[in-house]
Amino acid sequence: MAHTNRKLEMDDAQSLTTRSTRESIELMVELLRGENPSPTHVDALLVELAEGIDHCIATHQVEGIYEDAIQRAPWLTADGERLKQQLAAMAQSLQALRMLASRGGGLGESLAGRFEEFAELYAEHEAAEQDFFQAAFPGPDWALQS
Repeated sequence: MAHTNRKLEMDDAQSLTTRSTRESIELMVELLRGENPSPTHVDALLVELAEGIDHCIATHQVEGIYEDAIQRAPWLTADGERLKQQLAAMAQSLQALRMLASRGGGLGESLAGRFEEFAELYAEHEAAEQDFFQAAFPGPDWALQS
């Protein structure tokens, strides 16, 4: 029973963080597709996204959810390590996007293109993470709420 509760706790925490990050990504894509996006708004959303990714990394480290999954399913060790590395790479990518945006002229197609690459990486990470946890904790109660 504790196993099921742990899965539900991870699902709830993951869904809230993921939904918030996903919404921020959608807002940023819309903002960058518009005419003359406000540098202030762009920076604020990039900060929000960076904080969300940093929070996700910290939460995963403190709660040890990847380690719990790997302990339960050791054959997923490489996948868990790859997912952790992706999170770190996404955090670095957001910092690079902030630097690009801060250059003044960086709010054009270059920033939009790079951000769309980030959004795609995030979506791939999110799907891979869900597959990872479903493999470690099979059952109908482990599914992210969309």
